[in-house]
Amino acid sequence: LLLVFMTSYTSFKLRFLYATIVCWTIIGLYEISATAISHTALSILLTDNFFYISANLMGMFTIYQRELYQRKDFFRNRLLQNLEREKHNLEKNQMHLTVERAIASHRESEEKFRTLAETAAMAIFIHQGGNFLYANHAAEVIGGYTVDEYLTMHFMSLVHRDFVELVKMRARERLTGNSDMPAQYEFKLVRKDGEERWVLMTAGI
Repeated sequence: LLLVFMTSYTSFKLRFLYATIVCWTIIGLYEISATAISHTALSILLTDNFFYISANLMGMFTIYQRELYQRKDFFRNRLLQNLEREKHNLEKNQMHLTVERAIASHRESEEKFRTLAETAAMAIFIHQGGNFLYANHAAEVIGGYTVDEYLTMHFMSLVHRDFVELVKMRARERLTGNSDMPAQYEFKLVRKDGEERWVLMTAGI
């Protein structure tokens, strides 16, 4: 009988509240039928009550333990999910902050460079593949071209024809990583108005 009740509770997987209601309902129905209908003897009634109540209590205890573990697992899983979500949000915010700092640092460096370059007395060029990407105000004075004009020009168009091969050779040596090649050298450039000027160029990669 004990095994029957315990197996019934665990098989149907009732919640503790419903198991309690079913338990005492069964006992109540038994008491009514035993006393009012079959007029069971007192000794038998007491013995049956002991077994019924014992079986139901053990079944209720089994249900309670299982439901307790389920609740613990549920809250543990919910806690782990919340921790994972918080970790993800923290990593996302930290990554966003890192990117924002990098952008701010880049902008600050760019502003410092522009301030230095625009106030320098020497011409400063930045080019890629020979095409100008940047020219400062001093470059306008030395070459006679505006910054907008420089951005549409090739660097070799400024070099005097007698020095084109020299400038190309120095550029190739720098690109191949020749450390013996001096960083500074002189050559002639041709201004927009046709005037020729000697310049001392410091090149870097």
